[in-house]
Amino acid sequence: MKNQNNCKNTKIKQILYLRNQFQIQQKKCLKIMQEKYKQKLKKKKKKIKFIIDWLESKGKQQDLEIQKQPIKIFKQLEEEEENYHQQFFSPKGKPAIQDLLHKSDDEEDDEEELFDETQIKRQASQKPVKNMRTSVSAEVYGNFNQKKSYFAKVIQKDQDSKKRIEHRLMQAFMFSALDEKEREIVINAMEEVRFAAGEWVIKQGEDGDNLYVVDSGELDCFKKFNKNSDENTYLKTYKPGEAFGELALLYNAPRAASIQAKVDSLLFRLDRECFNNIVKDSTFKKRERMEYTLKKVQLLECMDPYELTNLCDGMKDIKYKAGEYIIREGEVGNNFYIVESGNLKASKTDKNGKEETVYEYKEGDYFGELALVNNVPRQANVIALDDCKLLYLDSDSFKRLLGPIEGILQRNQERYQKYVRKDN
Repeated sequence: MKNQNNCKNTKIKQILYLRNQFQIQQKKCLKIMQEKYKQKLKKKKKKIKFIIDWLESKGKQQDLEIQKQPIKIFKQLEEEEENYHQQFFSPKGKPAIQDLLHKSDDEEDDEEELFDETQIKRQASQKPVKNMRTSVSAEVYGNFNQKKSYFAKVIQKDQDSKKRIEHRLMQAFMFSALDEKEREIVINAMEEVRFAAGEWVIKQGEDGDNLYVVDSGELDCFKKFNKNSDENTYLKTYKPGEAFGELALLYNAPRAASIQAKVDSLLFRLDRECFNNIVKDSTFKKRERMEYTLKKVQLLECMDPYELTNLCDGMKDIKYKAGEYIIREGEVGNNFYIVESGNLKASKTDKNGKEETVYEYKEGDYFGELALVNNVPRQANVIALDDCKLLYLDSDSFKRLLGPIEGILQRNQERYQKYVRKDN
């Protein structure tokens, strides 16, 4: 009897051991399958990105069937992701390991047949659609869509006109990243156009083929926020040195707002082809870099994408070496700064003439607003601790573009209490 009980206990232990080992192996298999599914989804997303990029670049010659493909693929992807989470992260979803392994191998083959790139290209080229305007972000170039050589047009102008254009280009955000050769091409391709007071330069919703740089005069910008209303909301006034109309060219989209000459104005006009071939790449890179920095600034979280775009247009960048002073205590303040890279310190001069560090700045921090908000001299020195790059706004742009958040700036003055000079 005793031997029977021992034998029975041994078998129970063996069963428990085997069950435990099976559970361990099951967890290992599930973990392997989770990784396999993640890699498969990642691979599929890359393929979808290529397909969408290709379709966008060939937008003028795609038929409706081709146009619907990305939507179908995204739906399939969403369904697969949902099934994936149900299987691996839902308590109810515990499929048999053998079934999962078998299913995964089958789906690996199906994935390769999901989208035949060669077939899509062939179908798209067979059914071109004329006069079709697409709403994509940019022209995509690759092995399947080689960028052609570009020869810019040259509009004859005297040296005085060229110097005026160059002066304005140096003031405009989107042209500041051009090198000397690119700037010369743009100057030669630009033409002077005049608009009388009250005349519309561009209208919201229309196709855009040109951008404009203001040489003289002023132009008001209006936007309709309600499609069912004719009411125009005033946004801003463009002044000499500012540019507009680039959004329609950058994103190949209809005009986002309307521009009307407030007074007789002289503009420099640049065509779409020159902009796309010479200006767009450098503009995109600089805008993306600036937007990346601005999105890190907590102060600007309340701004919508359109406001951030305008802020980028008004901002300029500047570099400082380690040890250089950006602002000095007691000076008149003209600029507002945002740290793009590097480290800086704020210091105050004590009664003995010694500078004491009272604050340190890093990437995404901002300074210089106190003098602009309160119309007072600089309250502290700001010095670069290492080589740094800053974005800055002049006082006029600061009030125009950051007016809505001036209240936040005033509340944030608490962090500068150490700066305030105490009268004895």
